[in-house]
Amino acid sequence: IDGNPRTNKQLWQAIAEGLGKPDHFREEARKLTAPGEKKWRDLLNGEQALIILDELPLYLDKTKGVQVGASNLASQTCHALTNLFACLSKPGTEKCMVLFADLNTEYA
Repeated sequence: IDGNPRTNKQLWQAIAEGLGKPDHFREEARKLTAPGEKKWRDLLNGEQALIILDELPLYLDKTKGVQVGASNLASQTCHALTNLFACLSKPGTEKCMVLFADLNTEYA
């Protein structure tokens, strides 16, 4: 994903697709709005998953300019991640983990 919502998936779509559930966030993807904690729980409950996020600051930087109502896609992505992290503290998601990969020194 490179931050262009017209040609690529949002972060939450890519995660759902990686888990074999590409349509799970269909409505959120259409509206470019962050999925809530319940929607993340529905996706991850009972799953065993390692979610690796690489170059997240670069993605957020690219998505700052994508308007979503009075917000932007970077802000929506931060809300989505906050809801994901909250979800991971709930029963049923004990076998799920998010890993942030090391940044490329060119961007850092």
